[in-house]
Amino acid sequence: MRCVLEQKIVLVTHQRTEIEKFASFFHQDWRYIYDSADKARADYLKQVGERQRQILEREIRAFLLAQSGNGSQAVLKAWCKLGVNNWDPKVQVKPWLNGALEVIDLLAQD
Repeated sequence: MRCVLEQKIVLVTHQRTEIEKFASFFHQDWRYIYDSADKARADYLKQVGERQRQILEREIRAFLLAQSGNGSQAVLKAWCKLGVNNWDPKVQVKPWLNGALEVIDLLAQD
């Protein structure tokens, strides 16, 4: 008796986290659409739902905590690894992400 095993191909996909989705918003063309990272951030945060903002808030806090001892270049590198394709070199990531937390808080109060 001969056994024939059926082969299956399993494709494992990575479901992006909210912070990865946020970082990916800063793709190669975002500067053509927005004249500042602050305006792009505000627009993104207004577009996503409350649940996504809550998750994003936790993920930003965790990212900032993980990066707390790192300098601005290391933080920028970590931020880019999350999916940023084109970042404004004049914008410091830590203060900008803290600003995102403030915007999320303001939107939660509405």
